[in-house]
Amino acid sequence: MKVSDCEAGEVTLTMVGTVSNGEYPIHDRWWLTEKNGLRVGTSANSLGMGKLSEISQLDEPDTVAKTKEIDRYLEEKIKNLGSDRLRYLSFKL
Repeated sequence: MKVSDCEAGEVTLTMVGTVSNGEYPIHDRWWLTEKNGLRVGTSANSLGMGKLSEISQLDEPDTVAKTKEIDRYLEEKIKNLGSDRLRYLSFKL
């Protein structure tokens, strides 16, 4: 399936989970740009597949706040989830 006539930019995937059972500290999904974003209540794979889900627009202050919060994980500044240590795995596509 071709969704764009542009080349993909650099993409880095980062997975974060607890050491003991792989529990993820983040569940929700956001598509963020510098000043705008979308709150997406399901995976991109599940959009339009029969389950009720939400997509709503984030305003600039919400987008900036969410980006800062997520960046703390992407920069590996958060080391624990409760009493469990977090494990990080990143790779480029």
